[in-house]
Amino acid sequence: MLKRTAITLLASGLLFGCNDDDATVDIPKQPEQPEQPQIPETPETRTTDVTIISANLWLSLSQNLSGGSDFHRAIEEFKHANADILLLSEASGITARIAEALNMYYWQGYDANTTTGIVSRYPIKSVLNAEKNTEAENNNTGGIGVVVDINGRDVVLWVNHLDYTHYHVYDARGGDGVTWQARNNCQPLSDSSELEALNQQSQRPAQAQFMLNQLTPYQTQQTATFIGGDFNEASGLDWTADTANMFDHRGTIHDFLTHRLIRNAGYVDSYRVLYPNPVTHPGITWPFHADDSWTRGTSYQTECGRGLDDRDRIDFIYHAPVDGVELLNASVIGPRPTTYFDSPHGEDNTYTWGDPHSGLMVNELGEPTYGERDFVSDHLWYKTTYRLKTTSEAPTSTSLDLNPAFSDVTLAADGDNLVISFTLGNWPLWDEALDYQLVIAGDSTSSRTLGWQNQPLSSQPDNTRMTVTVPPEVLAKLKQEAPLHHGLQLRTVARIHGWWKQFAVKTISIEEIEHVINIPDAAPSTQLAIADADHLDSGMPITLQWQNGTTHPSQWIAIYPEGQVSGASWGWVYARDDLSPADSLSLWQSVPAQGFTEGNTQLPSLGTLLAQRGHTAQSGDRFQISLVATDSISDIQAFQIVTVK
Repeated sequence: MLKRTAITLLASGLLFGCNDDDATVDIPKQPEQPEQPQIPETPETRTTDVTIISANLWLSLSQNLSGGSDFHRAIEEFKHANADILLLSEASGITARIAEALNMYYWQGYDANTTTGIVSRYPIKSVLNAEKNTEAENNNTGGIGVVVDINGRDVVLWVNHLDYTHYHVYDARGGDGVTWQARNNCQPLSDSSELEALNQQSQRPAQAQFMLNQLTPYQTQQTATFIGGDFNEASGLDWTADTANMFDHRGTIHDFLTHRLIRNAGYVDSYRVLYPNPVTHPGITWPFHADDSWTRGTSYQTECGRGLDDRDRIDFIYHAPVDGVELLNASVIGPRPTTYFDSPHGEDNTYTWGDPHSGLMVNELGEPTYGERDFVSDHLWYKTTYRLKTTSEAPTSTSLDLNPAFSDVTLAADGDNLVISFTLGNWPLWDEALDYQLVIAGDSTSSRTLGWQNQPLSSQPDNTRMTVTVPPEVLAKLKQEAPLHHGLQLRTVARIHGWWKQFAVKTISIEEIEHVINIPDAAPSTQLAIADADHLDSGMPITLQWQNGTTHPSQWIAIYPEGQVSGASWGWVYARDDLSPADSLSLWQSVPAQGFTEGNTQLPSLGTLLAQRGHTAQSGDRFQISLVATDSISDIQAFQIVTVK
């Protein structure tokens, strides 16, 4: 029986701090005493411990390799760490969701910025780069900054996600940081002047200098400042004479430019303050799993005889050494970098490493117990705790509010449909150049995907009252994907550099929905059938049928070698039932107006689809052909293995 109750939900948006006036009592002057000059009160000095985490979120927590929700597991990691500040990279638009889940303030840059985010327990007083700025973005991998009020003290936070190209720690090992291939005969480039010249071809030094320029006024005022993120560059404090024969450094000693600029500007590498010896405390953050190394390809096997040991510390937290800032401790969150990454010749067993680890799956002895893919990122995270001198027991500022928000959300049933009404407003950074969408999704739905249901936002909302009707087939996805989602999510998004950045977010729990309407059982599973799958002719059209697909326009057919379903596909087309094998690939790769829930079609031949990415098929080769619900390969609905005859 359908439930007909309507309920009202709490408003969604930034928290607002309050500034209570101090109580005062007038003391009358004694008439026999002369008036004394007033002496201003000196603020009482207190201390506040602040925990900061620098976290790379690996494709916006979209991998879900352990079978559960990486998003929810990350939230539990942050809660377990008692995080006060999150400096996020590879956030790609999910900062708003994390802030909502943690009930914190956030800033993720102007609307066209995607990869970085700052989440803070403390109110944000100002932002350092709110305007669209090409120099600041630097190919979408620059940084953002804020000033927060930590119990009466101004503190500057800056997060980076620096240019990942021209990764010249590979050149020093015998690889190529531009092509990602091995050098001839795996010959390393060890000359510091040559490495310096190569590094200057990346955008990292310019991005670092832009950051330093932004921070200069605060440095002059001796403001407490913390810099974190994924720097995509090793530090010269780790590539020393003592480590010249570790981690395939191949004898190279080099002080990498980006970190040298930051240290020369007066900032301190927090991990090396506490643990100055890179031999006993390497502090590795990427890669900690051998499968995530970019040196496992054919060229490395041919030229080097193996993949390289490319483990490095590339995630950092720096601080300004000003008065009233004391570094208490630091740790690496996640598994040890020796558990799932074997050193080439077993030399890890000869070292005694003392890197402290913390996290959800670290036991009372400080030993990580994470399973192979229990940790949610391909980077280990870095955590520090500082003790700051402050002047108050609580913040004295109200948070700046630059983020759009849902408010006055109500639910009602209309037959089998869920009707969601809400007000949407406060969008000062609205960008007319972007294609904004209002989306319904699960709360763990990847930002690689548009979601389960969407409609365009054609004009800037200004406390606009809106209504969305959610049909039962969309609600059913909550049960169909039950391990991933805790509720339905309202999102406003725009597609930026391949990601759907989320601006306003409101999560509606399953319990709240079930007060109003029964969530239908999961929809029938998707079926996929390929003719002649066990002896497929690579030169003939592929005959393919599917049922119970999605209406998502980005539903697509992906081709991968068997067992290698990750990264870029070897060939692809959209799952269309309105074309023929004679139609061009460009037409097959054009987005239809709506996805086809059922199809009985012939695709271009396997050979044609593989050739688009420079691949071929030989007799006996086996491929996985998948029907994928959305843009993300993690959303495979059904697949079948085919064997080339």
